[in-house]
Amino acid sequence: MAIYFENGKVIQIKTLSYPQISKRTEEFYFIDGKLALAFIEDKGLNAKESEEGAVGKIFWFKNDKLIHDTNKSNEKELNSEIEHDGAGLVIEATEYLSMIKKP
Repeated sequence: MAIYFENGKVIQIKTLSYPQISKRTEEFYFIDGKLALAFIEDKGLNAKESEEGAVGKIFWFKNDKLIHDTNKSNEKELNSEIEHDGAGLVIEATEYLSMIKKP
């Protein structure tokens, strides 16, 4: 897991899965401690594209509610319970934040 701070606040968390289990990576972006965007790249550890051209799913949030999503992955639809309404992503991001010690 990589954690990025700005002015003492977490602005980004990037998770890496164990290659034996999954290639998926997740990035969470925060504004004032609230999840603003989540980017899920199903083949993140094997992606050949640059980060700018990465293929995956993007979820935008406002006040812990999903307001928009896009799916540029090979998956036809967002079928995961975690991704369906975004609530699971908010919970996951909040759990990561709770484990982080401030600099």
